Amino acid sequence: MNLNVKLKELSKMFGNIHDLTDSDRFMILATLTTDSASSLVITEEGKFYRDWIADNLSPILGYDMKDFDTFEKWGEIVHPEDIETFRESVKKIITGNAVSTDLRIFRKDKKVMWVNNTVYPLKDDSGRVARLISAVKDITERKIYEKEMLKTQRLESLGILAGGIAHDFNNILTAILGNISLAKNFCDDSISSTAYLKDAEKSIEGAKSLTKQLLTFARGGQTSLEIVELVEAVKQISQISLSGSGIHVKYIGDSDVFTIRADKSQIMQVFQNIIINSAQAMSWQGILTITFKTKILETAHVDLPPGNYISVQIKDEGPGIPDEDLENIFDPFFSTKESGSGLGLAVAHSIVKRHKGSISVQSSIKEGTTIEVLIPEIKGEKESENKNINIITNGTGSVLIMDDDENIIKILGSMLSVIGYSYDSVTNGDEAIERYKEKAGKNQPYSFVILDITIAGGMGGINCAEQIINLDKSAKIIFSSGYSSDSVSKDDFHGSKIVFLEKPYRIDELSKAISSLIAQ
Repeated sequence: MNLNVKLKELSKMFGNIHDLTDSDRFMILATLTTDSASSLVITEEGKFYRDWIADNLSPILGYDMKDFDTFEKWGEIVHPEDIETFRESVKKIITGNAVSTDLRIFRKDKKVMWVNNTVYPLKDDSGRVARLISAVKDITERKIYEKEMLKTQRLESLGILAGGIAHDFNNILTAILGNISLAKNFCDDSISSTAYLKDAEKSIEGAKSLTKQLLTFARGGQTSLEIVELVEAVKQISQISLSGSGIHVKYIGDSDVFTIRADKSQIMQVFQNIIINSAQAMSWQGILTITFKTKILETAHVDLPPGNYISVQIKDEGPGIPDEDLENIFDPFFSTKESGSGLGLAVAHSIVKRHKGSISVQSSIKEGTTIEVLIPEIKGEKESENKNINIITNGTGSVLIMDDDENIIKILGSMLSVIGYSYDSVTNGDEAIERYKEKAGKNQPYSFVILDITIAGGMGGINCAEQIINLDKSAKIIFSSGYSSDSVSKDDFHGSKIVFLEKPYRIDELSKAISSLIAQ
């Protein structure tokens, strides 16, 4: 219906619309020229009847809106959680105040939708509210988007907190793991204490894994991207996660090759968390169905741009998830299990978002739950696997350590000594620059420097490195941090020789970082 037709209908209802006040005229035109508006007359006896209604209002809600001619009738389709909001808006309307309210209502097909209901009351000469001008707008998509944005903001806030905790915890683990790896280095394999040291080292690796989960919430958590064949990765983690259980995995679409560009360890963590969550819901018994397929989005969908995506659906035979829990399952620390940490699916959500994908869930009570992960598809070749060999390569020279934790300096210095290097240490960037200048002035330059990126109350590693490189273009730098959001790009240093070493680390990992740096 065009504006001229609407104005003619308004003239029939109100007589000369120009006789109304400027405020009334503006509100009536603004409301009734929307696509889903109506006019409701209130008689002196308090009865209601609609004398005008937009053509598409009924299809939006699924009801014959001519039947909804009382506030009580509207109240019957308002969501229970929004009924108080609805009642408050009614109180304002009957006293002559305009309202604009967001509500959830039940459509005739029982689906819940969000609407914005704008109501503008008009009074007669006696001051009685004689007519209501209203417009209903479907805002469901907007609410979904707002909910996703709120969830993202919560994750970012928790990420800052989790990253700070993980940073401090990783510093502690570095001292512990470094001492254990040194002790192992001095022990013969035949000595019984070596077995205890190896067990302790495994426990530290478990703690390291936990801090990595916390760090997935941190801003820009460090990723190492490579070409990943998704079917192979999911099958591998499924076998590991479900080994020894009574669950049989049924694969669908696994004969095709699906490749993505991703951090393989993080993507495997996503599916490990989902699979374990599903297995627990099934009490480790039954059939778990994993389906692979390509999904093409022709248009943008919620927060995904158009394009080709790989869909991985994991369907369990568990009891299903109640509606009241469904919208919270990706929230950090939310768990329905007594022993659950509430991190599994939250971590999965964070990682998938970081890989420009999406994760969603559908569940029916007594029928099970399906979690779908969408990740952008790419075409490419598999990259060669890197072999991790735990060996120590000896070297010679002097090293400058900058770290504000004395325990880190002590254990790092001990590991460097075992490898063959002497070292000096400082606790902030200003001292590091002065010490570097001093050694260079004596023609005794450091072989390389190891810089902690985050220094409390002082110059951190990145600013320090920039100034050292300005002094010496050939400087070699190892950045070390317990906070992976401090990841460093070589592009930031214009091709300078740098390596990143994530805390905590063993002596062989330190040796590997040094070898990689020297080889540049």
